[in-house]
Amino acid sequence: MQKESPYEYYEGKLGVKVAYIIVEDKNKSCHPDSLRLISYRAFKKRMDSITCCEKQLRKPFAKNPSLVEFNSLCREWQQQLVHRFGNAPENVRQSYFSKQYEWDEKAYRFFSQEYTEGKDRRRLDLPKIEEYTYNASVLNTVKKVYINRKAFRKFMNSSCSDIWIILSTEVNNFTEVPHSLPISPDGLRKKFSKYDKDGYTSLIDGRRNNDNARKVDSVFIKFFNDLFAGQDYKPTMTEVSRQYDSFLSGYLEVINTSTGEMYNPKDFKKISRSTIMSYLSDWENTIATHQIRGGDRQRNMQLFKPHHEMDLPIFSGSLLSIDDRQPPFEYEEKVTVNGKAKTIKKRIWFYIGCDVASGCFTAFVYGATKDGIILDFYRQLVRNYTDWNLPIPYELECESSLNSSFKGTFLREGAMFQKVRIEANNARGKYIEREFGKLRYEVEKKELGWLARPFAKSESNQEGNHHVPVLPLEQLIDARLKNIEDWNNMPSAQNAELSRFEYFLEMQNPDVPETNWRAILPYIGYEQKTSCNVGYIILQGRKRMIGDDGQILTGESLIAKMKKIEGQPLQVYWLDANDGSVLKAIAFLDGEYVCELLPIPRYNRAQAEQTDADRAAREIQSKYVASVEAFAKLQKKTIDKVLVIGKEQQPEPKVRFQIPGLNRFQPRETEVEQLPEHEDEFVIINQDRPASNGWRNNF
Repeated sequence: MQKESPYEYYEGKLGVKVAYIIVEDKNKSCHPDSLRLISYRAFKKRMDSITCCEKQLRKPFAKNPSLVEFNSLCREWQQQLVHRFGNAPENVRQSYFSKQYEWDEKAYRFFSQEYTEGKDRRRLDLPKIEEYTYNASVLNTVKKVYINRKAFRKFMNSSCSDIWIILSTEVNNFTEVPHSLPISPDGLRKKFSKYDKDGYTSLIDGRRNNDNARKVDSVFIKFFNDLFAGQDYKPTMTEVSRQYDSFLSGYLEVINTSTGEMYNPKDFKKISRSTIMSYLSDWENTIATHQIRGGDRQRNMQLFKPHHEMDLPIFSGSLLSIDDRQPPFEYEEKVTVNGKAKTIKKRIWFYIGCDVASGCFTAFVYGATKDGIILDFYRQLVRNYTDWNLPIPYELECESSLNSSFKGTFLREGAMFQKVRIEANNARGKYIEREFGKLRYEVEKKELGWLARPFAKSESNQEGNHHVPVLPLEQLIDARLKNIEDWNNMPSAQNAELSRFEYFLEMQNPDVPETNWRAILPYIGYEQKTSCNVGYIILQGRKRMIGDDGQILTGESLIAKMKKIEGQPLQVYWLDANDGSVLKAIAFLDGEYVCELLPIPRYNRAQAEQTDADRAAREIQSKYVASVEAFAKLQKKTIDKVLVIGKEQQPEPKVRFQIPGLNRFQPRETEVEQLPEHEDEFVIINQDRPASNGWRNNF
């Protein structure tokens, strides 16, 4: 008996049966004479990999073993095969049927590009495309051989009754391609007749588009989804299948709590467990049920939510991405629990802003908790950008938990930022999350006390078996700030010749508007009540001049402001700089912006030591004082002297105050004596009356 050969030619190429190379295991058996060089699982991975040289020549089908191309094997394996089994025989002469076979490229184009299924226009998968194309190619060969054989037999006056028996035998012996045509002569004849009449579509399995053949419709699928995701606990797919069987048997009742409907078991039919599990596993069902059942929103978004692909901005200042984080380091804190002292481990909170174009961390604050840290962050952001003489970035992307409460105030578009995008619990929506990952694994990982994630994807980032020390709080904070400093001094991804901070400063977007102080200071600044006195407003114990848009007012502009605010109570909102001085201060009167508070430009009293800056400061102060004095003189000239005659009318008191014993005029209560009238025209006056010595004697 001839010994079986490991070699086989397929599609004109020399192949080796995989069973002669692999090691036998529980999943795959090998040939008794196998070289046992590698496990089937490992060898299959190498054949499927695009980076390995081993190429699979034929997949196993219809009792035809899997083949690997001989020339793709390494030289050592080739030598072992030749040493054990000898050289491969020359390719045997092809049969007449094999010589007539041709690949049908039109069929491949039809099945791969033109044919679709269902309302959603589904495409065939690659194995089906190849299977149908091979079937079409073999049937094309059957047609050519059938025509030639039939013509030859008629020429020889021979019978054609057994022609399909011979064709079936040739098709079954033709193993150069993995076709799936019927084995019997009658089945092959019927298949060929239908193909010759209807073309490529006749090769499609009729069950693929037969919706009537489906055991499960939309009502059944909804019922399964309700059982899987609509209960108060999370059942497994197997439990859902058991519940469905109990429901059909009448042991369980199912009620729709939204509509109050009680489902009738007679409206449903018996469905196998595998069918139920198959439908529950379909994407169109898991996209809803898993989000209802799952509590990890971030993971659900990774599995079911597509995301955008975007390019990074070129200019710094175009987009700022911010978020909170807890660096993977711990410190100890002493607390009292139930009257007992206890030491617990905690992690510090940071809130960080990242300029997306440069990757530079432009603002950062820290605290033991997140309480109040967000306002401190925005204050620090304004301090830093003002210290660098830069406007606030054009756009902001941030998380919702700490920022949503500011949407109606300084995070309104056009206030602090021109555009604001608040991402509600969407880690992938913020660019800074990627930078946090780089900071964690490229910078912080090398630091003392770094905590690894026990279930990190990369083994190098998983927890090791060494002891992780706990750092003192001061050391931990200093080290984290040093990490941020080192990060900003690393090369920028946009330009390796510049550091992140250098790129941030040099590539500023020229179209970003100036900082809108009036829209942000009332919300992030500190408030102080004060008043204006002789053109000066006191803030933090020092006098400030009246100004606007960063300039000290003089002349008519100053007088117009003083008319409105002099002596009036003012609400001043101000923010301190990194050095503790007043960075910016603005005043409001009854909720209306009135002016800006600017420091008095001081100059040297000694003229011999004055510089140009001193002389400019003196000139500003002089103009400021002269404006007030000139207005006072002008007002004085408009005033004329007047004489007021008469007594100012006062209301009569209801109760009069009197001092007892004080002589005062009492009016006569008797009638006045009437003197007789004289008929003479002239009245004779007593001439003996002495002359008056003054006006007092007239009374």
